[in-house]
Amino acid sequence: MNEMVAIRAENKELNARLVGLESKQDATIKAIESDNEGNEQMNEFMNEIK
Repeated sequence: MNEMVAIRAENKELNARLVGLESKQDATIKAIESDNEGNEQMNEFMNEIK
């Protein structure tokens, strides 16, 4: 019985860590996409100058 309680607590902790990692991953993806959009805009601007 104690082992089940320990396993459930560990699962809860692992799930919380997973949620945190998913949030960080989402933030990283958004930052990369934003940077890519900025690069595209810069490329368009540079093409207009040419």
